[in-house]
Amino acid sequence: MNSKLMARLFGVVAMFIGTSGTLYQWYVALTDKVYWVKASFLFPVFIFLGLSVILYPTSKAENLAKFGCEQMPLKHYPLGQKVLLGVGVILGTLNLALLSGILNVIQLVR
Repeated sequence: MNSKLMARLFGVVAMFIGTSGTLYQWYVALTDKVYWVKASFLFPVFIFLGLSVILYPTSKAENLAKFGCEQMPLKHYPLGQKVLLGVGVILGTLNLALLSGILNVIQLVR
């Protein structure tokens, strides 16, 4: 199978895991008043990681030819991919802040 197609398939799976994990995290937080700290940050990041891989797929052969290594350095990522990863980190932090009560929008611990 084509490596770019496999990368895009990985992106779809990452987006599905991120979206379903975030929804489940909020469901449990609102019903049982508990949340998982690491998961509340990572699931939104997975959504945007998956989206960035879908929009900007790479292959190992392509990276080897261009950069001389299979893993592309961060400085050579496309600007759109860097922006999407940055948005994912910001939204992951915001999700963590909302669930932990730092922003005081929702009170989980009474």
